[in-house]
Amino acid sequence: MKIKFLMSVFASIMLSLIIGGVVGQVLDVSPVAVSGGLFALSFLPQIPVGSLGAGVLVEVWTGELVKKLREVPTFLQKIPSKNDLVNNNVIHMVDVGADPAVLINNTTYPIAVASRADGDIAISLHKFETENTKVTDDELYSLSYDKIGNVIETHKDVLAEGEADKALHSLSPTTNTADTPVVPTTGASNGETQARKKMIPADLKNMKKRFDDLKIPKLKGSRVAVLSNDHISDLLDADEKFASQYNIDTSNGKIPYLYGWEIHEYTEAPIYSVVATVLTKKAFGAAPDPVNDQIGSVFFFAPRAFQATGETKMYYSKAEGDPQNRESVVGFRQWHIALPKKWKGFGAIVSAKV
Repeated sequence: MKIKFLMSVFASIMLSLIIGGVVGQVLDVSPVAVSGGLFALSFLPQIPVGSLGAGVLVEVWTGELVKKLREVPTFLQKIPSKNDLVNNNVIHMVDVGADPAVLINNTTYPIAVASRADGDIAISLHKFETENTKVTDDELYSLSYDKIGNVIETHKDVLAEGEADKALHSLSPTTNTADTPVVPTTGASNGETQARKKMIPADLKNMKKRFDDLKIPKLKGSRVAVLSNDHISDLLDADEKFASQYNIDTSNGKIPYLYGWEIHEYTEAPIYSVVATVLTKKAFGAAPDPVNDQIGSVFFFAPRAFQATGETKMYYSKAEGDPQNRESVVGFRQWHIALPKKWKGFGAIVSAKV
């Protein structure tokens, strides 16, 4: 690496001297001055980023983050994007009015005319922010690896995880209703201190029937199951076919179909507790109670959900404004949301207490 660098410098010197001599004679100026200027200009691209006080280019950081944030957990890739409807980090959805009546063997004319009143629903996107990271001028000048790229990757990872965690929580029903089944597992005890009933294939079949009864379409890939770590483990123990499929294809967190469900797995899961004998979802970020709370796996009809991404913004203070520490400080803000359009075709299977 050093030899290559020295050869590049030598070549720059020779070329600068030749051009400087020619230009000096033509313009009647000092060939030495011209050669020195040309050499300095040729050397600029090799100077490490930040060593001239330019710091970090905000546009580069922000652009890289936007590009990397396209890598999302697999279950989010199933949800239609509505980015085109976002304005000032608010998404505007249309609340469609009543359906027209269907007339069978009608003999009465003229047929009645009814208007349909649609409404506008404005939904503010959630704001996700990272804690700041400092990058010193010394690091930018002397490090042998891409410090900026590494920092961007870290910010990308934590933002993507935060968005996915919040999205899965938002897509899980609050409690059991006719349109949003929230049902307990029915398997045997897992035998642990805080015992719970395992998920078994019959639980997936039961949720399939619940969706069938709601007349949720069975289009391939439209019914999505996001299973928790516990429930994945339960099914691996209970179903040999599931175990063999899991070993064949677990790329990007996706597992083959099972009972019409496109199976995904995710490490974070919504937490449910029993409130007045009813399974109820806890608030996002609430601390779990290991004695009384249980995790749930989420089931949803993808076309009835939406997600939207708004502005990505970088907050940056330059090292030039910090003479004592001589370090730049950077953080990011990202706007995102994922929600059901209407609460029909969303459900959860929650581990039952033993």
